Amino acid sequence: MKKTSLLFITIGILVAALAFFIYQGTQDGTETYEETLVAYLEAMKEGTDKAIQYTAFPNETIEYDYLESPMRIADYEVVSSTQINRNLYVFTLNIAVTDQPGVYTPLYYFVGCQDGEYTVYINAAYVPEALHENFNADDYSYSNPNYLESVPQFEE
Repeated sequence: MKKTSLLFITIGILVAALAFFIYQGTQDGTETYEETLVAYLEAMKEGTDKAIQYTAFPNETIEYDYLESPMRIADYEVVSSTQINRNLYVFTLNIAVTDQPGVYTPLYYFVGCQDGEYTVYINAAYVPEALHENFNADDYSYSNPNYLESVPQFEE
């Protein structure tokens, strides 16, 4: 009797573990991408020197300009997310900066995963070529040519 009970308990544990791993495998990972984005946005409330650990730039000049920027996020809202490919998500955000705390600007930010590391890209042009499967930067451009004049930008 004891051996049968032990066998059923062991089988039950194995079935539960298998169900857990199957469930984990069906999750798309959106949580990790959004967690990275939120960590970046929260760091940007303190400054670019804190947020730099979550982001990357295509060259040192842009990175330097970013680090020298006085821009701070006052508030944000994650409006939506869309999976572009297995390793890249785009997020639509409303962001208010400290200079204009009540004025929200809609922006696209991207979170990519390469070699197990998650990185935020604050511009479609900054998304590396390795993440470009099904990605068209033109889909994330701003239609009004004067629109970005009101948004703090970093020179290329």
